[in-house]
Amino acid sequence: MNKDMLQLQNDEFWAAEEFAAEVRRHSLTAVVDDDYPQVRSAYEHALKKLLEAVKANREPVKAYREEHLNVEAPLDIYSHDDILRICSNIEERGGSFARHLGRALLHADSENRRRIIATWPEMLRKYSSL
Repeated sequence: MNKDMLQLQNDEFWAAEEFAAEVRRHSLTAVVDDDYPQVRSAYEHALKKLLEAVKANREPVKAYREEHLNVEAPLDIYSHDDILRICSNIEERGGSFARHLGRALLHADSENRRRIIATWPEMLRKYSSL
């Protein structure tokens, strides 16, 4: 990760922390309190700042993931039959780690299956082509 991305991430975290503080302050201030308009304004400003920081950080993070995690295709590119074939190939030809990963893939629900595919795309491509 480069320095600019780390700064964007840091800005987002600080904005989130500031927003959380304003949420706490806002929740403790009664609507009828004389300070409410000022508290509400600070809350809205913190929310706006957080949304801007999130938006600024979104594209660089997406680009980084695509470049470094090799996420080239949608994660649902494998059919159920593909998963069965891949797991069979892993069981027959894979090492210990690969076999355990294949078993996890075989038994995973859809969300965990997507996580495995996103984390180890090269391994799955390798065993899908055998």
